[in-house]
Amino acid sequence: MTHNKYLILESGDVFAGRSFGADAEAVGEVVFNTLMAGYLDTLTDARYCGQMVVQTFPLIGNYGVIPEETEGKKCYLSAYIAREICDEPSNFRCKGKLDSWLKAQGVVGISGVDTRRLTKILRDNGAMRAVITDSDKLTDDLRAAMESYRVADALEKTAVQPESIGDPDAKRHVVMVDFGARGEGAQLLCARGCRVTVLPYDATAKQILSYRPDAVVWTAGAGSPEDAGTQVAIVGEVLKHRVPVFAYGLGHQLLAMALGGKIVRLPYGHIGGQPVRDTQTGKLLITTQNHGYCVDADKLPEGAVLRYVNVNDRSCEGLDYPERKALSVQFMPTASGGPIATDFLFDRLIAYMEEK
Repeated sequence: MTHNKYLILESGDVFAGRSFGADAEAVGEVVFNTLMAGYLDTLTDARYCGQMVVQTFPLIGNYGVIPEETEGKKCYLSAYIAREICDEPSNFRCKGKLDSWLKAQGVVGISGVDTRRLTKILRDNGAMRAVITDSDKLTDDLRAAMESYRVADALEKTAVQPESIGDPDAKRHVVMVDFGARGEGAQLLCARGCRVTVLPYDATAKQILSYRPDAVVWTAGAGSPEDAGTQVAIVGEVLKHRVPVFAYGLGHQLLAMALGGKIVRLPYGHIGGQPVRDTQTGKLLITTQNHGYCVDADKLPEGAVLRYVNVNDRSCEGLDYPERKALSVQFMPTASGGPIATDFLFDRLIAYMEEK
């Protein structure tokens, strides 16, 4: 049975709603997602680790829970916020309701929230810390927990297991250091005739290079690039060996940092669908994104060429490193939960491998 819940922002704004999912209190960082579909991918996207996600689309849960449509098996959200949750989903593949699934995952939900007003506050003031509780007044303990909250140990919490994917006799071998993306990157490489060895976030340069890879990929992941100094050093060490490289999401940021680039925090991040322009061809790409930081376009790393630019705010969305046979993008170059027009980036990596 649902009951009243309250979302209280660090700004003091209070939103009344109704409980669904796990019946508990929650503390986290509130961000908004603008996608109109793919809520199951959002819920199982490890990059949301520790965050409270607001869906701007008003009705969520209309096709229920479809296990085949999830990006991962686990939900890393701190909480899920929606205007309306569908109690009677309709889809021939539906295996259950969102409410029951979130209960099983132990994730707090709140519906009936004025998500339009909430999104405007976040858009104007940036991502905020918040609490979801049964009272519209904060206790001293909850206030202290909110004020001290930060997303921590995200890479550890979302770590993947090593695995080998694809034909063991494939001509090309790619090492993919997965920071928690769990997307289709490995499958897309396999479809292009590669064997992929997936390694977790803490793989050392020695381990990566021991496979004598034809290329190295660093994926997207959760958390702040400012907390990933060890990974930046590892990326820098691998780059000394001049192996072709493709990096996206968090990997894109770490690659830039390894080469002397600067990272800046966005006011409220890019979460959901974003238009990106290819500066070389003029082509417009509709991309799926989920990040709160970006590479500073005014302080690009050594040897970098600004290739992709966000149409809305002109921020850096991708870099080419011609001398290094490397490329990186901020958005997700995969088909999971969004547009599929950017998987050509894997073809560019294949071309680099063939040149080598």
